[in-house]
Amino acid sequence: YFGGYASQVSAMHEEAVRFVKESTKDTFRAEQTSQVYDVNGTRIMSLRGTKDVSYLTSDEIPEEVKEAMVSIEDKKFYSHGGIDFKAIIRAVWAMVRNGEVTQGGSTITQQLARTIFLNNDRTWQRKMEEIFIATELEKKYTKDEILEFYLNNIYFGNGYYCIKDASEGYFGKEPEDLTDYESTL
Repeated sequence: YFGGYASQVSAMHEEAVRFVKESTKDTFRAEQTSQVYDVNGTRIMSLRGTKDVSYLTSDEIPEEVKEAMVSIEDKKFYSHGGIDFKAIIRAVWAMVRNGEVTQGGSTITQQLARTIFLNNDRTWQRKMEEIFIATELEKKYTKDEILEFYLNNIYFGNGYYCIKDASEGYFGKEPEDLTDYESTL
């Protein structure tokens, strides 16, 4: 910070604050697929953006799915303010030992920040911005909202970008019909 990067870090912080300040709940629904129905209620077609995404509100997402995601991705989700510094240090230490990135240190909130506002570049600048955005997201939105946004925007593989589509694609059923085992997978 004091090595000449102060103005760059300050600008990243200001940008992060602006991103989150200007965000609304609709920011996290930007890729949602629309369904078109006829007057009899028969689906005619789907209108999708760059991704085919169905959105579920928090109360439509089974608790087992939420618990499984938190357990696997970010055990301290409900107790941190968007950043888990111990996890970041652990990931850096593993990278130094192994000579390559072998584990992540990002929280669910950081992953959401990267998915919605940033890119996957592996630079210190992107990581700093991710940290700033995550901190601001935690100030503006509840943990429940952040988890809802996350489960509706992350990539589950094979072209599935949300929990509903992943549930239907992998298991042929709605999320509320998943078993505990399927929720964990």
